[in-house]
Amino acid sequence: MSGFKRSLIGVVILALLGGYYYFYEIRYRGRKAKEKEISEKLYPVERADVTKVVYKKGQTEIVLEKTGNGWVITAPVKTDADAKTVNNFLKTFQGLKSFRTLKDVKWDDPDFGLKKAPVHVTLYTKKGKAYMATFGGSNPTKSYTYALKGDKKTVLLVWVYPRKLLNETLYDFRFKKVASLDADRVKRIHFVKGDEAIDLKRVGKHQWKIVSPIKTRGDRYSIEGFISAATDEKVIRFLDNPPQKPEEFGWDHPKMKIDLIWTQKAASKGEKEKKGAAKAGVGEKTMTILVGKNRDNKHVYVKVAGSPSVLVVKNSYLKDLDKKVYDFRDKNVWNYEIDDVIRVGYENREKNLVIEAKKLETGEGTWELVKPEKVRADTRAVENWLWDLSGFRVKKFLDRGEFEKQVSTPAKPDLSFEIGVKGRKAPLTLKLYHVGETWIARGDEPNWFYVLDAKDVQKTFKTVFDLRYRRIVAFEDTNVAKVEIKTEKASRLFFKKKNRWYEKLGENKEKIPNIDVLNFLWELGDLKYSKILKKTPKQEAMNSPVHVALFDKEGKPMGDVRFRETKDGLKFIFTVKGKKDIYLIDRARANKFEKAYRKLTSKKKKKEE
Repeated sequence: MSGFKRSLIGVVILALLGGYYYFYEIRYRGRKAKEKEISEKLYPVERADVTKVVYKKGQTEIVLEKTGNGWVITAPVKTDADAKTVNNFLKTFQGLKSFRTLKDVKWDDPDFGLKKAPVHVTLYTKKGKAYMATFGGSNPTKSYTYALKGDKKTVLLVWVYPRKLLNETLYDFRFKKVASLDADRVKRIHFVKGDEAIDLKRVGKHQWKIVSPIKTRGDRYSIEGFISAATDEKVIRFLDNPPQKPEEFGWDHPKMKIDLIWTQKAASKGEKEKKGAAKAGVGEKTMTILVGKNRDNKHVYVKVAGSPSVLVVKNSYLKDLDKKVYDFRDKNVWNYEIDDVIRVGYENREKNLVIEAKKLETGEGTWELVKPEKVRADTRAVENWLWDLSGFRVKKFLDRGEFEKQVSTPAKPDLSFEIGVKGRKAPLTLKLYHVGETWIARGDEPNWFYVLDAKDVQKTFKTVFDLRYRRIVAFEDTNVAKVEIKTEKASRLFFKKKNRWYEKLGENKEKIPNIDVLNFLWELGDLKYSKILKKTPKQEAMNSPVHVALFDKEGKPMGDVRFRETKDGLKFIFTVKGKKDIYLIDRARANKFEKAYRKLTSKKKKKEE
């Protein structure tokens, strides 16, 4: 036989083997494996395809159906279902497999519990196909549950976990909050408690207004928290067929009545076409919640209008909803963002002090004092001041009559503030009157006055010294490349090369710990003076001076200071090149700086590894 023929036969044999492997090993065995997996599943269906569940236990039959808005219960009552419970239920049963088939046994053997007290679970697909299984008791080891698949009478063993889900009740499947409502869609609230009625209205995404019994700003968090408290409370028990006499539950004279007026979502294009609605869109609906009598010492009756069921919730529900107009009012005296403030005016009549600070147009976040003198302001100090002011909270609201009883009119304010805000023509104003131990403020609401916490007010007392820039020298420590320190006895030079710090020693250099230099720079840059002296202290009262000069990598000066310690060790005196001022710093303020300086200039070097 020629070589060509032998090669051809080999190719044919390989092709046959490849065909066998593909059709038998891959396609046939793969199909068989898939068929085996499907045969082991009690419910060979994808969870996403399930549109209906029928759960039957004894005389109880619960029917769950999937709608466009989620799962609902259609029998034995019509109500919303708890989506999490239904999805967990489906997840467990859809993946349930039989681990063993029992042969030579009768399915109706009492030990299996498949005839006397079974549970039937049927899953329906969107195409109407039904998959049913029957579940009995547990095996002697409590590891598995006996089951039947479809109408077959073959007893199977399945995992025991479904046994727990087979004890579900109607309550377990139900949506257990008082109501299902998106709080962001609520536009108005009408709340009646006893003889008091309160009307609230949304005027912005997170802005509310009290419409009656007074007209004023509403507190967003209090109002939106009230909506959540009214709807999110967990229902302890549902009474689905209650007596129809209103007086039995207190519906004739409810303790509270809450009307939540909300907007529904606009219909989609497809929904409009289905309904044939030319102008289908946003519409308003009203949800009414009634709080009735106490059921017992721990529970109270609640009803949502339109629902046939009576809800039983904990008594704490009453406490959460027990609100007055004061609770809904905005207790923030100010309403501004600190980044938007461009001017602050402050007058303290008692100290005959007027301060005005303005934000500079150049240099983001930079402030200067323009009254009583024009000097650089400490941006952090000004912004902390604004933060303290924004923290004013109303302890009590007074109308004009109540205010005039406490403050003789016409009265001049003891303190006053003006805050200019970017985008507003007129500044925000606040005038404060000191009456005994009480501070009363008048803001931009003409008919209302606010009682404030005295501690909050005292935090805003400021002097020019508190707000001015008080750092001795300003520089960016990351830009410093060389530090010179000179005393009467020695001169030291530290320099940075490739992010490493060295000390120059004659013609040589020695590595030093980076942290020692950085700590020195941080503490030097953070030094704030306690006082500006009019003249230099006497020479005999001072120790010898220390000169510190900073340079960048180009050799340009970044700071040049001299400091001397008083001989009594209580103070440091600083002078800055180019400035006439003499700065005094208390020893306690300069303590960290002194430690950093001593460590950097110590003769004993600590090499970095």
